[in-house]
Amino acid sequence: MIASEKGIIKRKPKEFIFKVRTKDQLEAALTMADYVIVPPSLYKKHKKIWLCPPRWGDFTLPKGVTDIYAQNVGHLMYDAEIHAGFGLNIINNEAASFLSDFGVNDITAGIEATKKDILRMKCDILTVYAYGRFPLMLIRQKMKGNLIDRTGRRFPIADDEILNSVKLSLAGKEVNADRLLFDFYDETPRQMNIALDNRENITRGLYGF
Repeated sequence: MIASEKGIIKRKPKEFIFKVRTKDQLEAALTMADYVIVPPSLYKKHKKIWLCPPRWGDFTLPKGVTDIYAQNVGHLMYDAEIHAGFGLNIINNEAASFLSDFGVNDITAGIEATKKDILRMKCDILTVYAYGRFPLMLIRQKMKGNLIDRTGRRFPIADDEILNSVKLSLAGKEVNADRLLFDFYDETPRQMNIALDNRENITRGLYGF
């Protein structure tokens, strides 16, 4: 049983992080979340706001940015407080230890991490992706619209990411983490509120909670 294994770290979510894509979502998130992750186009200096640089390509960090949500290893080199994002795909304690060598102890577990992995991941702050259309693929050219597969499923395209056709939601599950991440695509502020307890038309992911 997992509960009897050594190295178990017990956590309980105490904070929410919202990842947003629009100005309306940002304004709502600032009233609802403890921290808000934004793309460069929405960045403004605020104690709650973390900048998420593009996942690939050249990018110059604006002056005054204090917090970075890192989505690739290049982002670890920025001169700012680093929060390791799900794009780094941290799925075990060895990877978490590697990040600690960079002084990064605030980690979002990779979407493929199992319950066992998460229970044994050593870091000061652990976040779990709890809601959203998880990005399945990166594309070179920024686009908008939908990719439709041969079964008729719709995969939204948001800038340089192809998103999942269904939303992941861990609503109603006991999650072993310090923070929960809610990743919003086209939700209105009202739908963002509902998302905190969304249990319909969803996947539970691979975590095993």
